Amino acid sequence: MHTNSIKIIINLILKTMAKILGNNLVVRIGTSVSDPVILCSTSCTLNLNQNTVEASCKGDPATSGDKWTSAIAGSASWDISTDNLYDDDITKESFDKLAQLIINDANGTADNSADVVFEIVGAVAPNITTYTGTVMLTDISLNGPTDEYSTFTANFKGLGILTQTPAV
Repeated sequence: MHTNSIKIIINLILKTMAKILGNNLVVRIGTSVSDPVILCSTSCTLNLNQNTVEASCKGDPATSGDKWTSAIAGSASWDISTDNLYDDDITKESFDKLAQLIINDANGTADNSADVVFEIVGAVAPNITTYTGTVMLTDISLNGPTDEYSTFTANFKGLGILTQTPAV
């Protein structure tokens, strides 16, 4: 069975100033900063999540007996989402190209893996924190409001480990 898993590299450039503009975050299809950006992105998000496992004991003085709960860290997960303006240029990383990942996988016609880069652009290079892992395109939606630009959203689910390489 084919899977639409995608390799992902997330580059976060940490500037010396405390704030970074959202304009500096982009999602690219590929493995480097020279690879194409997902066309006309207006917003992108990387989410990291930590599940918890209930670890309360009856009469535990650390939790005031039965009044407070306690928990330990469970499994972790991550995902990426992006909002974009629609452009029908199929030579670029557009809705049509991303939608083809799910269509090909559902039809069993291709192993739809690709590389993706999530980065902060516009800063100088040794201040780059990189996150790497594999994702699957879980859904993509096209919206056509009256008298407004057509938009699309794409959501990617992390599959397994997300590795962080800190900035130097």
